[in-house]
Amino acid sequence: MQITRVTRLLLGEFDTNEAMTTSFQAPTRTKSIPGKDTDFVKDALERIRVRARYLRNWQQLYKWSIAGSLVGVLGGIGALLFSVTLDTAIPLFDSMATAMPDPRLIAIVPATGGLLVGLIRYFWLPEAFESPCATDAMIDVIHKEHGRAKVRVPFATILTASITLASGGSAGRECPTALIGTGFGSIASSIIEKLKLDKLLHFSFTDEDVRTLAVCGAAAGIGAVFRAPIGSALFATSVLYIYGMEYDLVLPAMISSLTSYLIFSAFYGFEPLFSAPFIWAFNFFDLVLVLIIGVVASMVGVLYLKVFYGIFNKFRKLSLPDWAKPAIGGLLMGLLTLFIPRVWGMGYNTIQDAIDYKLAMPLLLLLVIGKIVASSLSIGSGGAGGVIAPSLFIGAALGGSMGLAAAHLFPTLATHPTLYVIAGMGALYASIGKVPLSTAILLCETTRNFTMIIPLIIANTAGFLASGTHTIYESQHADATKETADILRRVAVEQVLTKDPVTVCDTTSVLELLRLVGSSGHHGFPVLDAEDSIVGVVSWKDAQKVPFPQRGETPVSAIMSQSVISLYPYESSRRALNLIEQHHIGRVVVLDPVHTGKVVGIVTKEDLIKAYAGWIQSD
Repeated sequence: MQITRVTRLLLGEFDTNEAMTTSFQAPTRTKSIPGKDTDFVKDALERIRVRARYLRNWQQLYKWSIAGSLVGVLGGIGALLFSVTLDTAIPLFDSMATAMPDPRLIAIVPATGGLLVGLIRYFWLPEAFESPCATDAMIDVIHKEHGRAKVRVPFATILTASITLASGGSAGRECPTALIGTGFGSIASSIIEKLKLDKLLHFSFTDEDVRTLAVCGAAAGIGAVFRAPIGSALFATSVLYIYGMEYDLVLPAMISSLTSYLIFSAFYGFEPLFSAPFIWAFNFFDLVLVLIIGVVASMVGVLYLKVFYGIFNKFRKLSLPDWAKPAIGGLLMGLLTLFIPRVWGMGYNTIQDAIDYKLAMPLLLLLVIGKIVASSLSIGSGGAGGVIAPSLFIGAALGGSMGLAAAHLFPTLATHPTLYVIAGMGALYASIGKVPLSTAILLCETTRNFTMIIPLIIANTAGFLASGTHTIYESQHADATKETADILRRVAVEQVLTKDPVTVCDTTSVLELLRLVGSSGHHGFPVLDAEDSIVGVVSWKDAQKVPFPQRGETPVSAIMSQSVISLYPYESSRRALNLIEQHHIGRVVVLDPVHTGKVVGIVTKEDLIKAYAGWIQSD
C-alpha cells in the first residue's frame, strides 16, 4: 500500500523541513519491540494529534473553539435576556396606551419611555449620551477601549433599549444587541483572565485577544436576533471600518455567532425574520432596476444620515439636562405617529407588508420620509436603539415604491416586486453602514432565501459606491487594510526564532556562566534542570552582582529569575515584541507546546528586526 507524503509527515517518518518551515524536529520512528507492540491505529492517531498541535491553525482553532464558544454562550444568554425584558415591557406600555382617555394622547407613552431611559442613563451610564447609536458605542469599545467594556454596559443597554422599543420608540433592537454582545465578550475575557483558563486549557490569551472577543460578542448578538450567524460574523468584522474588514477575526466571530444563534433559536424558534418567495429566474431588466435602486437608495441614505445627525447635534446643544432630552424626542416622535402610525416601533410588520406588496405607492413614499424623521427623533435625542431596523424599513418602502412604479411603466418586464423591496433594504443600509457584503448575506439568511444573492450584491455595491465615504457610524475608522497591515502580526514566532539556543544547567557556577558570556557573545540564557526542563532565566547582570570570591561556588540556581517570560512557536512575532518591550528584556524563551518545559528556541529584538526587514524587502 502506498503511503502518501503527507501521511509520512504526520507519522514523523521524515524531517519536517521537507514539508514546512518549522523549528521542530519530527519525532523519530522507533522500532517495534516484541511483546510491546501497540495498536497501530491508536499509535497513528496519537502521532497525528501531536503533529497537529504544532500547526498554528490547529492551535488557533482550538483556542477560538473554547473562547469563541464561551462568548457565544454569554452572547446568546444576553440576547435572551434582552428579548425577555423587551417582551415583558411591551404589555406594560401597551396597557398604558390603552388606558389613555383619548387616542391623541398616545405621544405620552414614548415620552414616558424616553424619560425613564434618560434617567437610567444619566445615573447609570452617562457616557451613552455621547454615542449617536448603540453600534457607535460598540465600535468605540473595540477601537478605543481595545475590547474592554464596563461591566454595567450590557445590563444598562438591555434595560434602556427594552424601554425605548417597548414604549414605541422608532428604532431597532439589532444595534443594542451588538453592544450587549460586545459587553458580554468583555466579560468573557475577564472570566478567562481571572480563572486563568488559558493556562488551565493550554492556550495563549493576549490583549489583542480581548479585542477579538469583543468583536465576537457583537457577532453573537446580531447572529441571535437576526438568526443569521454567517452574515453577523461578516458584519461584526467589517462594520468597524468604512473600507475593508478584519479577515483574521471571521473564524472566531463565526464560532460565537453560530453558538449564540443556536442558543437563542432554541427558545425563540428557527423561523426566518422575514418571509420572501424564491426567485429562481430573473431577467436583465431586474438587474438594471436593482442597480438603479441601489443608486437612489444611496441618495436617500445620505439624506437620512444628514437628518439624523442634524437632530442629534440639535439635542446635544440644547441647554437642558441630558436625562430630559429623550423624553422630548419621544414626545415629538409620538406626535408624528398621529399622522403616520406605521412609524411606531421597530416596524417589522410594515417591512413584511412591503415585501408582500400590501402597501400603496403614496403610503410607501410617505413612510420613507416619516421613518427618517421618527427614528432620528427617537435615537438622536438620546434614546436607546439602533439604526439597522429603521434603515431596512426605509429601504423596503423605497424599493417597494420604485418596484410599483416599474410595474406600472413596464408591466411585462418588472415581474419580481419582492426582489425590488429586498434590494432597497440592502442597498440603503449598505450605503450608510458601509457593509455591502454582510448586508446581502444577512438579508438572505433572515429570509432563508439565497436566490436573491446576486441582485442584492449588485444593489448593495451600487449603494455603497454611490454614497462615497458618507457613514452613519461616526466611530468607524477609514481603512482596515492600513490598520491591520502589521507584518509582525502575520509572522509566527517559529519563523524567526533562534533554534538550539545556548542554555545553562542550574548547577552551573556563576564563574562558568561569565566565561560562557565571553565565549558565546550572549548576555542571557535559559536555565535547565537535570531533565532539560526550563526552571528560570539568568543574565550576565545577575552574575555581576555576585561578589568575586563567591562566583566559583555560587550556582546559577541561586541568582536566576524563576519568572520566565515565554511564548509558543505558533504565536505571532508581534506578541514577542510586545513582551520584550513590556518587560524591558532582551529575549523571550520559546517553549514546546506539547512537552512541558522544553525549550525550542529564543527570540531577541534583533531577530524580530531582521525578520521585519526581510519581509518588507520581500513584499
